[in-house]
Amino acid sequence: MRLVLTERSGLRTRRAIVALLLATVTAACGDASDEGASGSSTTTGGSGRASTTSSAAPATSRPVAETTTAVPTTLGDSSATALPGASTSTSAASTTAASVPPPPPATIAPPSTAATPVVCEARSGFVGTPSGRRVLLRTAGATPLAPLVVVLHGYTGTPTGIERFAELTGPANTASVAVAYPEGTATRDDGFGWASGAGVFATEGVDDVAALAEMLDAVVATGCVDPARVVLAGESNGAGMALAAACDGRVGPRLASLVLVNAAVDEDVVARCAAGAPVALPVSAIAGEIDATVPFAGGNGLLAQEEWFGAVSWLIAGCHEIAPRAQIDDWTAVVAGTSCETCSVLFAVADGTHTWPGSSRGTGGLRPGTFDLNQRILWSAAAPPPLPCLPW
Repeated sequence: MRLVLTERSGLRTRRAIVALLLATVTAACGDASDEGASGSSTTTGGSGRASTTSSAAPATSRPVAETTTAVPTTLGDSSATALPGASTSTSAASTTAASVPPPPPATIAPPSTAATPVVCEARSGFVGTPSGRRVLLRTAGATPLAPLVVVLHGYTGTPTGIERFAELTGPANTASVAVAYPEGTATRDDGFGWASGAGVFATEGVDDVAALAEMLDAVVATGCVDPARVVLAGESNGAGMALAAACDGRVGPRLASLVLVNAAVDEDVVARCAAGAPVALPVSAIAGEIDATVPFAGGNGLLAQEEWFGAVSWLIAGCHEIAPRAQIDDWTAVVAGTSCETCSVLFAVADGTHTWPGSSRGTGGLRPGTFDLNQRILWSAAAPPPLPCLPW
């Protein structure tokens, strides 16, 4: 079942339903503990928002579609926690979990459309939009109608900064996958940010969903990317913005998959998603357990990672249950949705900090940890539609 709230729904009603959803997820994740923090991070002020109770508006239900992504049997046992109003009649498929994903396929899946594209000229620089926003596009080596990974930088970040620390451009272009790095709006401190709707680590007063839709138009107009194979990824404030955009009808229907890294999400971001009536999308989240800026167990005005993930698994992936946490290797555990319309998975990385996982260097001297995010993103982006969640 997916919760649908219209703009006419009062703020109190939306907050009440979000509070109910988060309370259910919190009960399932009540044994989560703060692992502490290592490395140095700078945080800004802000406080969490208390939820408001009210009678909930009736939600609409819809049948659970067959999922194309299997869920390991170790994540789908009878102790899975049902989300509010969900049916548990659909059983999870079984497969063997693997701690290391397969490499990207040697041949990229063919474009999803047979239409003749605009001639693609390799791009390596900024592309502007009519409103004056810009996006850094890297397509060198990518064939026409290549899959596209869009990466949103964090608060006070820049397109070139996230490109440098993520180290995704080189391997992506080698695998014939295009990468785009949109630019947010200037913050009071330095760099750029996104108006995700969060009370901390976010800008405000800007319609960044409209800006992202315009940037997608500009990138697709180059003829270099397949508009049906767009993976939207973001880190920290960028992940919160990616979530808000995925739940908005101006961007969500244009996406094939969502990847959220160290997501800065509070109750307002979840409420914004609930009000947007999102379409079904695969949701993959990665969170560092020693992240001091966006704490895994919650803090700094933000929700715990497992809390918002459970809510988003229901809202976007259409998951009826959240399965118990399962360890897949010495450093990584997964929490996955079951009985889903698509798929959802949260990777909890024991040595993960507040930076892009698995790269050779982290922002601000933080160590990136052992989780190989880039290989997983490229494997997923290169798959034939409908795209799967990140493998494990």
